[in-house]
Amino acid sequence: MTGQQGRAPRVKVWQQDDGRWRWKYVGVADVDGEPLELLANEPEPSQEEAVSSAQLAYPDVPVEVLRRPVPPVREDPKQLVWTGATVALYRRWWIAPLAPVLAHGVVVRVRARLAQLR
Repeated sequence: MTGQQGRAPRVKVWQQDDGRWRWKYVGVADVDGEPLELLANEPEPSQEEAVSSAQLAYPDVPVEVLRRPVPPVREDPKQLVWTGATVALYRRWWIAPLAPVLAHGVVVRVRARLAQLR
């Protein structure tokens, strides 16, 4: 028996590139023992709805939610230098007027990170 044939049936749920969620039944065909994959007809708008739909279709089959890897953050070296210099000045001389500049650097980095995750 191969690894695929020896595995119990399961339902896989994952997020597509367009943000919608899809599921498929993965098992082994009874007749010839070949791998069997049955894709859901329509994607769902959320993970919860996809899992619920899969459990409704296959109530006794375990559901496996696949997670996409988070891409690494590509940071702008110029901004890192600016933010680092601001932090150094702020810590050294406690220059209060630079606090908004520091906060702006953090906001820019958070927005860039969120944009990459979408």
